[in-house]
Amino acid sequence: MLFMSATKCSLVVGKQRFRLLIEKRAKPNPSPRNERAKRMKTFSDNKGEIWTLSLTLQRTRKMRDVLGLDLLNPNHFLQVLNSLTDRMAFCFLLCEEKAKQLGIDADDYEERLYDTPQRDGVSAEASQALIQECEDFFLKLGQKALAAIARKSIESMKSGKERVDELMKTGQFDSLLQKAQDEMNAMMDSQLPPSVGSGSSNSQPSQESTGST
Repeated sequence: MLFMSATKCSLVVGKQRFRLLIEKRAKPNPSPRNERAKRMKTFSDNKGEIWTLSLTLQRTRKMRDVLGLDLLNPNHFLQVLNSLTDRMAFCFLLCEEKAKQLGIDADDYEERLYDTPQRDGVSAEASQALIQECEDFFLKLGQKALAAIARKSIESMKSGKERVDELMKTGQFDSLLQKAQDEMNAMMDSQLPPSVGSGSSNSQPSQESTGST
């Protein structure tokens, strides 16, 4: 009886292992294309259209030829991080194929990146999507230093937005804005030449200069 029980137990365990093996083999392995699609970064414009950003070496070369900026050049990448204009230009080139299919030219695409009463923060969302895509792209190429710069930039953008939102909620933003305006006005006043006083003795022409005797 003991031998029979042990045999049955072995058969049950064997069947379970066989079933698990079959189920594991039956599950389709995710293709590299599908995995890449999950990692690609997206953003939506002010009309609700979703745009996908996907960097490849071929597209990087194209953007270098068109814009004169090489994302794999640290100096060029820092320039892109510091320029909203450059970032939006890169976004358009990465989305150009879809834009053409939708009949959207560069000017129309730009209009879709502006804030509206119904949708704000579009350019910031697009910027973050681009930089996140850059980070993944750099990691794929083993460019860890550039990836770290991209990650730090994303963190700074997020913390900056949170800080501005907090200032606006607490009412401090308006006071800081007024302070900055006052400082700018004071600086401009200090740079302007002194105005000519209408009653100043220095402003009156001398007899010698007028030729009177």
